[in-house]
Amino acid sequence: MQDITQTGKLPAHSLAVQAAANPGLTEGFNVHTLKSLMTPRQRYGFWIDPEQRDGLRFVKERDGILESEQIRRAINEWLKKKGVQVKSERKRAATRKRP
Repeated sequence: MQDITQTGKLPAHSLAVQAAANPGLTEGFNVHTLKSLMTPRQRYGFWIDPEQRDGLRFVKERDGILESEQIRRAINEWLKKKGVQVKSERKRAATRKRP
């Protein structure tokens, strides 16, 4: 993880912690805290061929599916073919009806 000395910027979560600890810092500013609703994921790095990269970009332009999502879907399909139980996607809660 990079710190402020490397990037010159504080991570968003650090700003929220500092704002909570020092109310004077937020004078005149609106401070919003965002909580991720996504399931926890882990960063995983690997190399791909230029042709694979071009194919991922083409599908992104054509279908609007991010490269990372295409890779996750392909990995899930491959794991299913190998007989590995893949956790199904979480069902989203129904939106609340306004009165």
